[in-house]
Amino acid sequence: MAGLSSAAACYISATESANLFAGLVILPAFLISLVIFGKLLTLSFVALCVACLLVLLLDLYLFRRNLQKFQREEILTRWQ
Repeated sequence: MAGLSSAAACYISATESANLFAGLVILPAFLISLVIFGKLLTLSFVALCVACLLVLLLDLYLFRRNLQKFQREEILTRWQ
């Protein structure tokens, strides 16, 4: 979830707006998906392993993308 909020922060200039976006959009989407797939993940070990692998791949992709989009100098000069 942190990766998604970091990705949102790349496109939103105000940090408060990025945090608000993460709280209002990403968190409810995560909780809804947890409710939908929660029972399946607790009953099947294979489904749990597949879900963990998918989340790991998504995290690695978002981490790599955020590193490419992160521009420290722009943040220091523009966000003051």
